[in-house]
Formats: sequence, C-alpha cells, structure tokens
Amino acid sequence: MNIQKILKENQKRLNAFFFKHKDLLALKKDLLGTFGIPDIKTNGLIIATGHQPVFHYPGLLFKNYYAAKIASECKGSVINFIVDSDIADIAFPVPCRKGADFNKQNVALANEMNKLYAFFLPGENEIRSFFDKIEQCLSSLNSRGIFRSFDQYRKEFLLELKNSNSFTDTILLLQKRFESFYTASSIDLKISNICRERTFYHFVWVILKDHEDFIKVYNYAVKDHSTGSYREIKQLPFKNNRFELPFWFIREGTRFGVSLEKRGSTFIFYTDDKVIFKLEADKRSQEEIINSLHKNILLYPKAIMLTLMIRLFFSDIFVHGTGGAVYDKITDAIMKEYFKLHPTPGFLTVSGNIYLPLTGYISGDINEKLKKLQRYLDDMTHHPVRYMDKKEARKYINKKKMISAELLKEKGVKERATLHTQLKNLTHEMIRSIQPGIDKTGKELNKIKAIMDYKGILLERMYPRFFYPSAVNFKVLLEKEIRVSYKNN
Repeated sequence: MNIQKILKENQKRLNAFFFKHKDLLALKKDLLGTFGIPDIKTNGLIIATGHQPVFHYPGLLFKNYYAAKIASECKGSVINFIVDSDIADIAFPVPCRKGADFNKQNVALANEMNKLYAFFLPGENEIRSFFDKIEQCLSSLNSRGIFRSFDQYRKEFLLELKNSNSFTDTILLLQKRFESFYTASSIDLKISNICRERTFYHFVWVILKDHEDFIKVYNYAVKDHSTGSYREIKQLPFKNNRFELPFWFIREGTRFGVSLEKRGSTFIFYTDDKVIFKLEADKRSQEEIINSLHKNILLYPKAIMLTLMIRLFFSDIFVHGTGGAVYDKITDAIMKEYFKLHPTPGFLTVSGNIYLPLTGYISGDINEKLKKLQRYLDDMTHHPVRYMDKKEARKYINKKKMISAELLKEKGVKERATLHTQLKNLTHEMIRSIQPGIDKTGKELNKIKAIMDYKGILLERMYPRFFYPSAVNFKVLLEKEIRVSYKNN
C-alpha cells in the first residue's frame, strides 16, 4: 500500500472540491484556524483518528500507532478527536478464575443520569470501588505480571486524578503517557471543546440553512447504506412540521434530540415538544446568525455528522477502527449527493489483536491456526515420507516399490495379504520415525483447542491495556499484528 500516493490523491480530490466551493473553503479555514492547525510546520497533511475517552484496549492502540506512523513517513500531523460527546460508558470485561476454569466478569462505573463523557464526574469512592472490583477478579488469576501492571496503573490514576480533578482527563493523560513510548505526539481535540467555539456554528449553519434538502439526502443515504449492525443509524423523521436534526441538544451534561420547524424566516428549535430557541434569520448577515446560534444553543454532532465534519473539513485522511468504518458508506453518499464531492476522499481501516497472555502468548488468527495444524497433523500421518530425512525416505520408498511390484505378480490370497501387511508395517515405521514431530504438532494443536474451549475469555479483545504485563512488547506486536485496508468508494 502506497500511503503517500493515497494521501496525495485525497488531497487532490479535496483541493478540487474546495476550489469550486469557496464558501466551504472559508469554513474549513475557519475551523482549522480556531485550533491553530495551520501554524504547524508541516507540509499540511493531516491524518485524523479518534475515539471516546475510554480505558484503551489494544484495538484502539493500532489506530493511534498507524496514524502516527504515516504522519511520520509523510511529514504530516495527527489530530486525535476525543469523542467526549457520547454518553459515558465505562465498562469492560475482567478475566478471573473459578477453580481451574477461566471466566470473566463485566465491571462498570455507574452512569444513571446518562451524563456525557465531557460531564462525567464519578466520585473518588466510586472510582476506588470500581478498581476494587477489578482487583477481586484479577487476584483469582494468580498472575503477578497482570496484577502488578493493574496495580501500578491504579496508583497512577488515583494520583493524577487528584491533580486534574477530571475522570476523562486522567484517562487521556495516562494514555498519552503510555503512547509516548511508541508514537509521535498528536493534537488532541475534544468534541465538547470544538462545539463551544463559534466556528462550529458556522458548520451548523451550513447544514441548517438548507436543512430540508440535507435531511432528505441524509435519510436516503441511511436507508441505502445501513448495515443492520449494532451501530445502526436511524433516519431523521419529519413530524408535526418539524425535522429532527442530525445534532444533539446539550443541557446539564446530558443530550436530547432536537427538531427544527421553519416558519417564514424564523427557525424554531424544539426538544421534547418544548421550544428551546427561536432564530430570526431575516435581514441578518451570516455572521450575525452564526453568533446567535453560538450564544443561544449548545449542539453536539451525531455520529454521521461528526464523521462527515472530520473527513471534509479537518483531515486529508481518516483512520478508522473496524467499528467506526460502518459510518462511511453513509458519509460518502452524503458527500456525493449533497456536497457534490465525487470521487470522495478514501479512508483507512486499521485493526489488530494483542491478546492478554492468560495462558501464554497468543497471536494471529486462532481459527486459521487450528485448521492449519489439523491439516498438517493429518498430512504427517497419511504422508510421513514428506517429513522424513531424505536418505531414510528413499530407503522406505524403494522397499515399498519392491513390495508393490511383488503384489502385481502375486495371485495367492494369503501371500497378497502378507504383502499388504508388510506395506502397512512400513508405513507405521515411517510414522514412528517422525513421531517427535507428530507429538510436537499434537501438543500445539491441543494448546489451540484448549484456547478455543475458552476463546470467549482468552481471545477477548476488550481487556484494557493496563492489564497487560510489562513483558508484553507493544511496539513489536503493534507492527507484527496490524492489519490495514484502504477504502475508496
């Protein structure tokens, strides 16, 4: 994969688009300029990635690692979007043992008020109790390396929490510290901070001023490209002369659906059938309208809008994990049909697995390894000559040829049976000669089968990074296990 060629092609497509749409180019410069991005001394290439501010698991590390890698190769910059605009969901599986059997439990921090990450502030006692539950599970493993890694992280977390007084900032700080050992630095942009800037409402107004046309395209794109996955995107309904918007209304740290009714030149915003804001657009400049939106209403983008904004205005290429990539058939369709951007800029999907070494190091596709080892073992027992010393193999081949030649001549039943027995005995001798290899392969196969018996636990992808013992060399494994694909719709 020639990443420099891909980036240049993306830039070419975006430059041609913005050359035709000076108003949107002004928006892009406005957005980037707000966060000082043009001041970076690079060739202007921007690689974007992002995720919610959760306790990172290895799958997320692959995205950050690869984004930093290509930025270094292409002398570009990485923007890491902190999606603190979602409902805080701090939960993950924790491995444990019950007797000789492996198991796992889900451990979570309660968020009964559905606060967004940007406003999620659990108390210190809640956080300590959360870590205590994790400790109870990990203690049952009798793994010093795993427990030591967890305990060190817990101490660092509680110490930094006192300094920052922010749960999500503490997660981000420790993650940044860990990643500094193998990735270049990135610009971290919180969605909550972006949405407090006046320039974000420039983007909002681009959508709102022709919202009926936009929502029509949006809904067609959702209808045509929804995958039926767990990240199912819903269409935006029209009800009571109001269009549901592709934004959330934010109040007291929680989010609400927001709909819009246009009466003449007045834009009326609703949530729960209550008017929250009226925007009078008649005889007002775009600047005045943007300022009024910024002053009177706090909106966050929904998933499709966020991805669209990042791909169109904040980056030359977006680095997705496997989950986020499901959005981009929809965003591609919107860019083509509404913004008339065709071909759309391609994006990258990055994935990989680094399994927690509960029974030793596990790498690669376990299902494929199981099939391969089984085929290999079957072949060893059916065709042992392929695995023997060449001289020894030649002797047995010659003996078999001689017995086979006698079989062709022999007519007697007893005599033929004796010759068949001799051939079988030779085969058994050949198998015995490679028995060490068969035993070794059998042990490997049994190990994989044992893993498959507990694959939901041993092959769990969502264990947080701080469970992994210090002996796990992430830098080596990230390079070894990474899988990258380029999507060009």
